[in-house]
Amino acid sequence: MKRYMRTTLIVIVLVAAIFIFFNYYQFIFAKTVDGEIVGVERVTEPTTVIGGTMTPQMMYSFAIAVREETTGKIYTASTEDRKWAVAKKGYCARVILYPYPPWQLGKSGEYFGARLEELRDCKNLLGKGAPASGAAAGAIEPATEPMPQPTYSPSP
Repeated sequence: MKRYMRTTLIVIVLVAAIFIFFNYYQFIFAKTVDGEIVGVERVTEPTTVIGGTMTPQMMYSFAIAVREETTGKIYTASTEDRKWAVAKKGYCARVILYPYPPWQLGKSGEYFGARLEELRDCKNLLGKGAPASGAAAGAIEPATEPMPQPTYSPSP
């Protein structure tokens, strides 16, 4: 009886592990990339909405490419994340890429559902054309001349 219970428990744990692996593969093996956006394009132009029927997924579908800072490798992915509508080429971003599972042979090794975690200005962070003065960076410059002091006269 004890052996039967142990075998049953092992089978249940194994089935649960296989279920989790197959259903959550993309989350288990997600890759976080921190780098510069080298391309972000809308897959379906919004002008096609006028003549046809489009789902919100089609409307907010983007193809992205991000160059990793450390290795220089460029990762590409497709996504339906609406935050990509404001991302521009040249910005820095932290992106989570979800891989297709290896049993989808046609898409194995590719990424989908790129999630935009953080968007930054690369030029100021990486020293690529950082502003020379505070005025160009949006800082307030101190006045060169002292401000005149107001004079008060008593009212009659």
